[in-house]
Amino acid sequence: GGEEGVGDLGIALDLRGFPQELIKSEHLPGTPLWVYRQLFKRESGFEALFRTERGEKVTEMTPWVKVPGAAFTHSRRLAYTSPVTKQVGPFSVAKETKVLESQMCRLSKGYFGLQSTIQFLDIPLGDCFQVVTRWHVPADGDSASTLTIRCHVVFVKSTIFRSKITAETAKDLRIHYAAWLASARAFL
Repeated sequence: GGEEGVGDLGIALDLRGFPQELIKSEHLPGTPLWVYRQLFKRESGFEALFRTERGEKVTEMTPWVKVPGAAFTHSRRLAYTSPVTKQVGPFSVAKETKVLESQMCRLSKGYFGLQSTIQFLDIPLGDCFQVVTRWHVPADGDSASTLTIRCHVVFVKSTIFRSKITAETAKDLRIHYAAWLASARAFL
């Protein structure tokens, strides 16, 4: 169920708090710990490879560090530039945007969970919202796992474009994470 392995980060597959489904129950070869080591551990090289494939430039990737007072939670920070490939409403848009991403993960033998908060700095209305994603990777037997990713667009300022931003962000993230999944499978 969705409440297994939530630990001190409180990661669960929360349908109410994360209403947009991006990836649903995709099978991955390997245990959650193996998936973490292959795809998320800094030394694996996958993050940099995937970002490069997408035309993004990583400017900062801190190592995972233990969150003080938390038994199983670690955090890191990513900063990168990302190409902007579409118009944002009636606003003129730069060709790329700076992105800040804070990640927290919980890892145990049978579970890997990740929560990511993403801020887009150079797009119109980027200061109005953040995207929070929740990755849920429980074990599926002894040698596999299942990946589900959900998101929530959190508004920090009021805007009349709220519903459009929410819909377009979810649509773009589905495409992004489908590409991530294909790249991850090829890497594994």
